[in-house]
Amino acid sequence: MPITDSLTLTHSDGITKTVSATEGMKLEIDEVIDAEAVNQSVAATIDISQIAMFYMVSNKAITVAFQTNDVPKTFNLNANQPVAWYDGSQLTNPFTSDVTSILCTNTGQEDATLQIRVLLDTTTDYSSSSSSSSSSSVSSSSSSSSSSTASSLSSSSSSSSSSSSSTPSSASSVTFSSSSSSSSSSSAAIQSSSSSSSAV
Repeated sequence: MPITDSLTLTHSDGITKTVSATEGMKLEIDEVIDAEAVNQSVAATIDISQIAMFYMVSNKAITVAFQTNDVPKTFNLNANQPVAWYDGSQLTNPFTSDVTSILCTNTGQEDATLQIRVLLDTTTDYSSSSSSSSSSSVSSSSSSSSSSTASSLSSSSSSSSSSSSSTPSSASSVTFSSSSSSSSSSSAAIQSSSSSSSAV
């Protein structure tokens, strides 16, 4: 069943934009990164040529290193500040090599909750991975009122909500939401686990 994910970007000047993409598969990661953990492993693989939409957030400051057969792609996440990318954003896909695993480091004294959502275009040939964007259908819509749009679009992850609520009134915000054509499609989402669990 098709899965539709959306990103809503709201500016304090009253500008709200929503982009959506519908594809056949989604990678979902909800992982607790232990306090003072160094290179805690999260089992996940990503064919970067299939990425239609990417969203990542942590409620604590952590480092997330996506391992590849080349140079790892490392993100130094600030608490409750999401990182997002979608096909058609006019920005380069942040990933240049397929992801083979994820290593996380948390130098803080408290556990962190890492959440990652990757919408995948499974019609793309897996053997032809490249940094170019996939051909997923991405639509954009706007609202004349940021408050009305923000109230109609909600985040599917608790950390997304916290990131929006913690955003100062003078700053922009990013909200992620997901829906599917039926409840059964939610079960098609790939669950990732820590190193003690099996790989996706």
